[in-house]
Amino acid sequence: MQTVIPNSYRYRSFVLVLALLAGLSACKTTQTTREGALGETAEDSAYAAATESDFDFAAYRNSLSDLYATQNHEMPDFFMESSPDAESGNRDPFDGFRIQVVTTRNVSLADSVARSFRMWSDTTIVGFQPETYVFFKQPYYKVHVGDFNERHRAIEFSRLVKRKYSDAWVVHDRINPYMVPADTTEIRFKPASDSSKEPNQ
Repeated sequence: MQTVIPNSYRYRSFVLVLALLAGLSACKTTQTTREGALGETAEDSAYAAATESDFDFAAYRNSLSDLYATQNHEMPDFFMESSPDAESGNRDPFDGFRIQVVTTRNVSLADSVARSFRMWSDTTIVGFQPETYVFFKQPYYKVHVGDFNERHRAIEFSRLVKRKYSDAWVVHDRINPYMVPADTTEIRFKPASDSSKEPNQ
């Protein structure tokens, strides 16, 4: 009597035998690699290290795959040097300070404040006649007065302006360098005796 093995058992046993063979071959490969690494001589490792370091990988690099590989990232010497303007104290002559008198959305109010400031400064301040600027910076009209290179000079002048316009404050702005008062200029209020003599003259 002959025993018949179904096809499914044959297939399963075939797959099992293949899996065992694959596992054994993997173990054999690992053992060979480990033995080769342990049995490597110092001469062989020195040769491998020398060969890798002497090989020019950059010559075979594909520059299309690495966009930044060929770029030079060194800082040019020009930028490492200190600028002569910084050493000598020279700076942008248009960079300075003004006093902001008012900020409003009403253009007629801005013009009115500018006119009243001009009249007030002409009759009240001695040593400097500040220019008045009205400009629009969305959504406000702003009235700025004076042109100063240094902040401390603008602050000194703002103390005089605050007597009439209490909301005045110093702002960083682009200035007209030809309208800046000299460093020796003394800006002050007119003495009471000068204002009383003016109408008579």
